[in-house]
Amino acid sequence: MELKRKWTYGAIGSLAIALLILGGAFLGVLADRSGLKLPENVVLEDFSVNVNELTNTITVSGTGKVSGSPDLAIITFGVVTQADTAVEAMKENAEKMTSVVKALIQAGIPEEAIETTNYGVHPLYQHKMETPTIIGYRVTNEVRIETAQLDKVGELIDLAGESGANQIRGVTFTLSDTKASEMRDQALLEAVGNANTKADLIGGALSLTIKGVVHVTESSFYQPYQPYSYLREAAIDAAPTPIFEGDVDMVATIQVIYLFE
Repeated sequence: MELKRKWTYGAIGSLAIALLILGGAFLGVLADRSGLKLPENVVLEDFSVNVNELTNTITVSGTGKVSGSPDLAIITFGVVTQADTAVEAMKENAEKMTSVVKALIQAGIPEEAIETTNYGVHPLYQHKMETPTIIGYRVTNEVRIETAQLDKVGELIDLAGESGANQIRGVTFTLSDTKASEMRDQALLEAVGNANTKADLIGGALSLTIKGVVHVTESSFYQPYQPYSYLREAAIDAAPTPIFEGDVDMVATIQVIYLFE
């Protein structure tokens, strides 16, 4: 019972404080507009400023879009082997992947630009009987490379296939950090201009004068171009692989709260 009484007193106290603050805010606005003189020990200027800032605002969004050519390609190759034992499958896989990596390095891909993204050893089961039995093992090894040699992407794919790669996970054309930053800045400038144009248009239509900016938020993104985003078997004896990169769009959006009078 005592705990309940303390909680009730606390709630009443909090409510009273809230009412005092709201009442002070109202008195501050009233005093400011009517010329009412308050005692010297009562300071309410902050309340009137906050009220004006919250009411005399409009919120506008802006969008900017910049298109550019990618300057970085990401290719994922895979080697899949299968044998009666795990050791045999792993050994064959290691030999083929080593051959692939050596060929890529000789073609000008730096070793630090080659990264293993997946490696797994999986038993293969036969389910014809009540108790599944292991009939072999499959080993998968995948590597990802990054290159700025966009005109050689097709050649690199063919080279990897000739060297032992039998899967291609995908090719992605994207932006380096430097170019992404440059395009983002351009898109943000366009978004700001778009927001300012909207604010001026709205302000003119409503006979308002934009006096400044209270708050701004921004975000940006881009979608890398992926001509091949699916798993396919590499055809070693096929014709040279033609690959064409498309443009990448950088989109920036902002939300601006303008102060007006």
